[in-house]
Amino acid sequence: MRNVQVGVMPRKEYQKYLLAVAAGTRQKEAEMPEIAFSSIESMLQLLVNNLKILKLIAQQGPNTITELAQLSGRKPSNLSRTLKSFEGVGLVRLEDSPTGRGKKPVVTVSGLNIKVPFTEPAFFQVVAIA
Repeated sequence: MRNVQVGVMPRKEYQKYLLAVAAGTRQKEAEMPEIAFSSIESMLQLLVNNLKILKLIAQQGPNTITELAQLSGRKPSNLSRTLKSFEGVGLVRLEDSPTGRGKKPVVTVSGLNIKVPFTEPAFFQVVAIA
């Protein structure tokens, strides 16, 4: 797994940046995030109550969302929404399960190391869940 730069930027500003990089009219900047949340609040809302889920996936390697539900004590429907959110920001990938039933959640990063500067846009670097 690799380290992923994560930051907080207004969605429209981030999309404009990505489109310019893709079009070749702007060079990719090392400080710019690969994953962007629209606010610190949205990042915290997704992560605070769900870090246990990421850790369970990384450590236990459940083959299905149902198996993850049993490990976490949460309902599969609730986990599906959380996993879709994680997938949307690039922290989880949902693969076909080796059991042939449902999806297997896979953590795509090794963890989170959060840095919040007070004088510039907030950037975070994904480093280690432990």
